[in-house]
Amino acid sequence: MNLPRGIRNNNPGNIRRTDIEWEGKVKGGDSVFEVFSRPWWGIRALAKLLLNYQSKHDLMTPAEIISRWAPGHENPTDIYVQHIAQRLGVTAHQAIFVEKYDTAYKLVAAIIEFENGRNPYTWEIQTGIILAGIEPAQPEYK
Repeated sequence: MNLPRGIRNNNPGNIRRTDIEWEGKVKGGDSVFEVFSRPWWGIRALAKLLLNYQSKHDLMTPAEIISRWAPGHENPTDIYVQHIAQRLGVTAHQAIFVEKYDTAYKLVAAIIEFENGRNPYTWEIQTGIILAGIEPAQPEYK
């Protein structure tokens, strides 16, 4: 069985190659997309980019985030936006907060699913988003 490119590259968000020195980035044989040593490093990079979309570019809704992540000249962006909104349980134009662990998990999982046609990850997503600095909420003890 052939694995999707993003999964083969440990880059399940299909981040394009850049000069960014991502943690876990390795020199790979893909001339278009980044290659990481382990999937959680690719997921960390994905989560870091999503955090930057909100903190540096003020992109707050699934429509705004995915329009930047997967521009229409390369992707079926409208379908992608609807996929993400549905997985998050929000509308395409409803604000979300990537720094919230549950939101980040659902958003990253939905992007991975859309980019690869499936999502084989669970704990790798947890690890990647924690490495990106998004911590799960701690229970309150009384």
